[in-house]
Amino acid sequence: LLLRTLEINESEKQKQGIVDTELCPELEMLESHHDKFLQLKLSDTKNNAYDIVTKTYSPFLQDRGYTVTERTLFDVHCKLAVNANAFQGEQGETVSSGLFPEQTLLNHSCRPNCLNCFRGLEVLLVANRDIKRGEELTINYIDVIKPVWERRAMLEEKSHFFCVCERCLEEESAEVDKA
Repeated sequence: LLLRTLEINESEKQKQGIVDTELCPELEMLESHHDKFLQLKLSDTKNNAYDIVTKTYSPFLQDRGYTVTERTLFDVHCKLAVNANAFQGEQGETVSSGLFPEQTLLNHSCRPNCLNCFRGLEVLLVANRDIKRGEELTINYIDVIKPVWERRAMLEEKSHFFCVCERCLEEESAEVDKA
């Protein structure tokens, strides 16, 4: 996915006549949480995410004629980690992933009003209940069957935010009332 994204980026820059930046506007607009990825230590090694990504991909890309800075490579990696959609198999395992820029505009809710449905290489946004005029369209980024504390931990790890959707706040309040 990283290589394909870099190829599309170069193609878009050429089409749009962009020469003064490394990323086309469509990639530039995506959230990366770059700063949080820089702080990550992977497994029990001393390497951080930046070192691992750049040391793994830079030689591979250079051997294939790509001229991309380590900073841009890491930035694209972060953008994909945060924004890519996963295609899941019959047992719920991730079998592939893709980047659908329109889908990245949708916020998360643990009580979403829409679902992503994949049809071949397309992704369709389907309402799962009636939606009021002016209501924000939302999807779930994670498995929403889990308890509130587990959902929040998953979102913090995957998407780098603390969920305060209506459902999380209701469940948090119910837990406080029990105590």
